Amino acid sequence: TRGQFEPHRVHDVEVRFLEEKLRGLPGVREAAVAMHLNKRSGSGTTTTMGKQMLIAYVECEAAAAPELDDCHRKVVCKRCSPVLSEFKVSFAVLTVRGWSRTSTGEIDRSRLPPPPPSAFG
Repeated sequence: TRGQFEPHRVHDVEVRFLEEKLRGLPGVREAAVAMHLNKRSGSGTTTTMGKQMLIAYVECEAAAAPELDDCHRKVVCKRCSPVLSEFKVSFAVLTVRGWSRTSTGEIDRSRLPPPPPSAFG
C-alpha cells in the first residue's frame, strides 16, 4: 500500500542554497527540494512510519536525456551529499518532467510528487 506523505518545510535559505547547487550541475534545468514524512507503516514486517526524507527534484535541460541516468543521479547525490547530510535525514534525488506552477510562476511545492514507497526502504 502506498504511504501518505506530507511535505515539511525546511529553512528557506537552506532550500534556496541547495536548489542553486543543483541548478548549477550540467544538464539540470530546474530543481526543487522538499522534506517528506512517511505517515503510514510499510508493508510486511518493516515499518517506515514517521521516517523523514529530503527529496531533491530535478528536471533535465531539453538537450540532455529526458531523464537523468543513474550515473548523473549519483553525481547529483555526491555533490549535494555534504549539504544534505547536515539535515541528519535520508535523502533521494527524483527526476521530473515539467512542474506545476503557481499563478506567480514559481514551482508549486504542494504539487510535487511524493517519493515512491521504495525510497523509504
